[in-house]
Amino acid sequence: MSLVVANKVAKTYRDGDVDVPALRGIDCSIEPASFVAFVGPSGSGKTTLLNMVGCLDKPSSGRLAVLDTDVAALDRRSAADFRGTNIGFLFQEFNLIPVLSAYENIEYPLLMVQDWPADKRRARYGFDFARNLSTNLELHGEWARIHGATEPVLGAGGAGTSQTSDVTSYLLAMRYLTERDTTWIVEYYRNGTGYSQDQMRAFLAFSHSACEQFLATGNAAALERAGALQTSYARANPMRRYVYLRASQKEPFDILHFTPAVTAIFNLDDHSYSLAPELVYTGVTNLELHLRLFYLHGERLTDFGEKQNDRRIELRLRYYF
Repeated sequence: MSLVVANKVAKTYRDGDVDVPALRGIDCSIEPASFVAFVGPSGSGKTTLLNMVGCLDKPSSGRLAVLDTDVAALDRRSAADFRGTNIGFLFQEFNLIPVLSAYENIEYPLLMVQDWPADKRRARYGFDFARNLSTNLELHGEWARIHGATEPVLGAGGAGTSQTSDVTSYLLAMRYLTERDTTWIVEYYRNGTGYSQDQMRAFLAFSHSACEQFLATGNAAALERAGALQTSYARANPMRRYVYLRASQKEPFDILHFTPAVTAIFNLDDHSYSLAPELVYTGVTNLELHLRLFYLHGERLTDFGEKQNDRRIELRLRYYF
């Protein structure tokens, strides 16, 4: 049985009174245990075809079968069930949940699959709340308890291993709006799946040693072991206790469509931090200008002290059409 069979598949979008063809009569077949890449210039229909193979869209004409299932015949719910059970879909923009580990990002969609075996599911409980104490003051928070959470860790001699434990994560936050339209946001985040300061220092020290060994001898074995753990140790907020502070001012000095802000993230475990002032201007129709500076500070072998850049400037122009 072929994994995917396309027979004269076409897709046309409607833009006002104009038909815009994205695919014209595609014929292809993808067999089991094969590796296939769709290559072509921007606008050639690669994403359109992948969206249809992933049951996110339907062809305008022709037949597209995935695992002998005609995707055009699936309604929205059936397509979601079929996709969740049979297809692994990595989106171009990743769509990862930043507060979850790599393992939890993979696990989350599996929890949505109803026939996933019960013994594979980890017991978890949680709640969230939000309360307006006044017209300009809001409190909100989240709490989660996970049984059997598994995290990759650096073992003896640099070997990758894992630790399993019951963990609790929570977030407490406050949002306050002043009379002068200054918005203050303060959040405390306790990451139950995060690494301790000693665990993080051990990994960073091992990574430095592995790099020095590679440069001196050309032996990349230790560097590859460090790289295998990089996804978990280098994720956003990899340690346990953080404070997030943000202040933004709407249209200061009566400058319309102009919003300056500053964001700070403090790691309470190793006392490193990041500071990011920014300017946003939306005074041009359908255009957003965003200038942001990053300043990261921390000692050697700390969270923000070991980032790739300790200074960075970003200028983003976003056009809506």
